[in-house]
Amino acid sequence: MKRVLLVDDQGRWRDIFKAILKQKFKDLEIQECTNMEDTLEILEEQVFDLAIIDLRLVDESNYNVQGLALVRQVKAKSPETKVILVTAYPAKVEGKNQEADAFIRKVSESEIFDIKLFQDTVNNLINCE
Repeated sequence: MKRVLLVDDQGRWRDIFKAILKQKFKDLEIQECTNMEDTLEILEEQVFDLAIIDLRLVDESNYNVQGLALVRQVKAKSPETKVILVTAYPAKVEGKNQEADAFIRKVSESEIFDIKLFQDTVNNLINCE
């Protein structure tokens, strides 16, 4: 069973990612976090095959925690963990997302999220099928 850590402060996006993953991949264990502090605590105790991390996280101590810092910490604690960085603000990561293994663009409500690209990216990184 592959283990996935899903980090996003927006419940709607966590639900979307979880539903897409469960629809395609039956043998995944998915753990959710909403902020950097909880994520770092979990990473002290557990190892994941894949982390899906939102670029912009809102938590109580830092309004806009950059997901890039969390990507670096995930890779430092567990270099074998693959990381997908997700964001609705692609201009913020142009040329800066080298630490992540992949980048997926979130979309506004008027656009259509590329489910197949997301599923293919996950499968290519951790071979779930």
